[in-house]
Amino acid sequence: NKPYRILEHLHRFSPGKKPIPCVIDGDTFRRLIPIHGEYLPVMAIIHEKDGYIEVMWHGDDEFRGDVSRIMGHILSVDVNYSHFLQTLEDYPALLKIAKKYEGLRPARNLNVYETLIKVVIQQRIAMRMALNITAKLVETYGTTSNADTIKYYSFPPAEILSKISVDKMRELGLTGMKAKSIVEIAKMEENGELPSLDDVEKNPEECRETLLSIYGVGRWTVELTFATLRHDFSIGPAGDLNVMKGFKRFGLRNENEIRGFLSRFGEWKGLLMYILALNVEG
Repeated sequence: NKPYRILEHLHRFSPGKKPIPCVIDGDTFRRLIPIHGEYLPVMAIIHEKDGYIEVMWHGDDEFRGDVSRIMGHILSVDVNYSHFLQTLEDYPALLKIAKKYEGLRPARNLNVYETLIKVVIQQRIAMRMALNITAKLVETYGTTSNADTIKYYSFPPAEILSKISVDKMRELGLTGMKAKSIVEIAKMEENGELPSLDDVEKNPEECRETLLSIYGVGRWTVELTFATLRHDFSIGPAGDLNVMKGFKRFGLRNENEIRGFLSRFGEWKGLLMYILALNVEG
């Protein structure tokens, strides 16, 4: 659905050309995608102005449907920005900000395991530092593959991270708490104890309780995990510092007031939080 914008987001949340595990280079996105026990090198060239995305992969044609579905998920092609704008028609100041970023949307992560670890790394540090630590994690422990002389990366498999000691994990620049949390998340993924993407879509409240039981995972981490996974935006991190700054300009003084105000926006709450947080950062 036009308008479609995502490159601004991809570049804003990318550490240059380092892998997290996707690598963003101009209008090109690439990473290894796990499909049916294989890692496929997948590249997408994003043509925002013309409203289409070229997707290429190294593998059999039988993977076409899976590659299309996964890349559509990651690149948020299903978001109808026009519907989002319609929900803001009675709020001219919010509508003005949303039109400033018209068509922009966040990319989605691949699964709960990868997302949780990325969000744990982001806790209480600058985004640029978090992205660089994530890149180190991927470069050190991720799977790699070369295709047409280009290097592709996957997120580190759970069976590898689950066996890394906390001390070794801290060498990446992580605190002891974050390192311990990441190892626990990897062990849960390896044991099949983390919810699936489908679980998060259909039963977010049940999944919330599972994730909150993990060491070092709190409300902000769970809500940001859901916000960067689910296909609607009904859940988002209302307690995020930049989100709160964004709403403060509209007279909302605390997290509870923000949550109360957002209740009227249904499935678009998270996208509104995202836009206002970006507006704070400029």
